[in-house]
Amino acid sequence: MIRAALAAVVLAGHLVALPLGELRAQTSCPAPAIALSPAELWDAKRGAHPLVGAILKGTELLATSAGAECAAAPMEQLRRALKTHLEDGGIVLLGEVHDNGAQHALRAALLRALVTDLAEGKKQRPPALVFEHLRADQTAALEARREPTPAGARDLLERLDWKNSGWPAAELFLPIFEVAVTHALPILPGHPTRAEVRDVARRGLDALPADTVSRLGLDVPLPEALQNALLDELEASHCGLMPRTAFTNMALAQRYRDAHMAAALAEAAKTHGSVILFAGNGHVRSDRAVPWDLARIAPERKVLTVMLMEVRDGSTDAASYLERDPQGKPAADFTVLTPRTERPDPCEAMRARFKKPG
Repeated sequence: MIRAALAAVVLAGHLVALPLGELRAQTSCPAPAIALSPAELWDAKRGAHPLVGAILKGTELLATSAGAECAAAPMEQLRRALKTHLEDGGIVLLGEVHDNGAQHALRAALLRALVTDLAEGKKQRPPALVFEHLRADQTAALEARREPTPAGARDLLERLDWKNSGWPAAELFLPIFEVAVTHALPILPGHPTRAEVRDVARRGLDALPADTVSRLGLDVPLPEALQNALLDELEASHCGLMPRTAFTNMALAQRYRDAHMAAALAEAAKTHGSVILFAGNGHVRSDRAVPWDLARIAPERKVLTVMLMEVRDGSTDAASYLERDPQGKPAADFTVLTPRTERPDPCEAMRARFKKPG
């Protein structure tokens, strides 16, 4: 008998139930599948859009597989791909929009399913977890003993002083840390210290020791097309309020963060067998950012990238959500379309700060 916990998502404009919960069967059906929790983050109140829950593999929109003994929903196909990749000692990069709670809930559900999968298969140790949100100078707090309970996860975020970290509210990230702490997964920092990033943004690579620049490969410039694309992204994120020349060192700071995360992932994979990165979408794109550095730092490691993109009102062409490299190829192996978090226009606040008095 199949036992399924159903999670609600919106497809084709209707609230429907997809079998994304635990699947148990006396057939070849894999177990467990993914339970989206809390499911209300995916319901009609937050995601009345026909593409919520859609997944693209490259440019291909995944559909429920037909003709198989166990028809696999797109989310289940994604889970299987991640499981296989981790069993092979690969590195998985899970992107995010930082303040989107639905995306964090989904990634927590994926992580929970993957940990259970790997434990049942007995082929691979649970993966280590590297976070963009955790800094190198927080290692001591991460290594302190903690209870393997949800309360232990909350205590960890308090000891990390999350409320003063500059990241969105801890409650959004708590589901991921609850899975990590209750399963005693290695939790590792991916980000350099604040002071290091600030200094590179001000002074360029001269702010770093020469051996660090060499070790991370920062003396190797991005190809021109990728460098221009990075500058375009930084310029757009600052709402066109600063001249392009102002972003030269900022781009170097971004590259430093990417290379630092890549080195942390390579070391974690060497120590723990496989590893997952939790980071913003801009860091996981495969044409540049962390994957570009991993290809040089750990070329023997296979890398799989997943971007989580928010749906937009009136945009119902799934391919329009793909991030692409300068040649037009998708910049992620998988793209998952999720509900959108309502937020003020960030450019309005930035314009107010840049507005000259009088």
